[in-house]
Amino acid sequence: MFSNLTNFVYQRSAKQAFGFYLAYVILGVLIGAIAGGIAGTIVGSENAFEAGARTGTIVAVVYTLVLGLLIAKSKGLLNSFPTLLLIALAGVICFFIGALGGLIPIAYLSTRPSALDQSIQNVQLD
Repeated sequence: MFSNLTNFVYQRSAKQAFGFYLAYVILGVLIGAIAGGIAGTIVGSENAFEAGARTGTIVAVVYTLVLGLLIAKSKGLLNSFPTLLLIALAGVICFFIGALGGLIPIAYLSTRPSALDQSIQNVQLD
């Protein structure tokens, strides 16, 4: 379930994608909390919560988009419009719901087969 978490080329099963989702949600929440805490400390006591929440949202969106682009690049799917649309959708969902919702399309993307494997098979057949 939690194997190959940093291997972005790996095609995951549904169970492995759920483990990927859980691991990266926890990591995203930690990164967002640290960034929000730092922003809240810098701003001061008046608007600390607001600044922390805004910073956490920005960090979550960037985190989701970067993770999606890393997976797409590793799998050779950056030239695919549906893949780019899925990553953009993940960013929009993340903006409104947070990493909890934004990483769902990214976990789905991790279940897609690599285009690199298919091109290697095509070359071997020729």
